Amino acid sequence: MREWSPQIREPQGYAVRAARMAWGRLTDFGTGFGVAALAGVFMAIVGAFGTGDASLATRLLYWVPTMVAGAAIGAVASGMTATRAPGQSRLATWAAITLLITPPITLMVWAYTAALFGLAPGAGG
Repeated sequence: MREWSPQIREPQGYAVRAARMAWGRLTDFGTGFGVAALAGVFMAIVGAFGTGDASLATRLLYWVPTMVAGAAIGAVASGMTATRAPGQSRLATWAAITLLITPPITLMVWAYTAALFGLAPGAGG
């Protein structure tokens, strides 16, 4: 069978823009982490959730890593749901991500709050 040379040189359908998709996913993560870090700076500046009595440096040390860690946990959960159940409804995806991120984020916030502010979970502030 003879094929025309331009058809031979064209990439196969399954490989088209594969690298661009991977790069796009990385830039999406970078954007998400940047937004989380900016949200952390904002939360620190306004002294959100009773942290206003702490110094700005302490609030930055608390909020920026907390928000970025939350974004990382969310990214992992999002990746897990995308690869394990492709094609599921958005509502099911959101529910699965919520169920996956709630325990680790809760434990992380409790532990980090206790370490930085000396508060036990539920102690109020």
